[in-house]
Amino acid sequence: MAPGSPAPEFELTTPDGKKLALKDLRGHIVLIDFWASWCGPCMDEMPNVKAIYEKYHDRALEIVGVSMDNNKANWESAIERAGLVWHHVSSLKGMNRCPVAKLYQVVAIPKLYIIGKDGKIIAKDLRGEELREKIDELFEE
Repeated sequence: MAPGSPAPEFELTTPDGKKLALKDLRGHIVLIDFWASWCGPCMDEMPNVKAIYEKYHDRALEIVGVSMDNNKANWESAIERAGLVWHHVSSLKGMNRCPVAKLYQVVAIPKLYIIGKDGKIIAKDLRGEELREKIDELFEE
C-alpha cells in the first residue's frame, strides 16, 4: 500500500444499489476517502474534501467515499446532510468486516488515498492543508 504501488481493485455498492468499481474511474485522479457517518473527525474533514472536489472535479478529479457504516439510513442521511455529491460506496459491514477496508489496511478513519490516472497510489494519510497542497501540486502539472 506504499506510494507507487498499484491501488487494489475493488467493487462496492452505491446507495442506489448500483455497483461502482475503482477501475471505472481509470484516467482520473481519484481520492478514496474511508469515512463513516458516526466519525467526528471524518465529518470535520468534509468541508476540506468538498472544497477540493469543487475546485478540481471539472479537471478529472473523482472522489469515492467508502463508508464504514453498517446502517444504510445513517449513511445516506450523512451524505445528504453534508451535501456530498461525489461517488459513494459501502459494504454496510462496518470497518472491521468491510473487505475494501481490509484491502486498504484501514484500522482508523478518516483514511484517504490519492490514486493516479494510471491506477497507482500517489499518497495516503494526508488531511487538511497537506491534502489540499498535494492535490494542488498534482493539478499544476
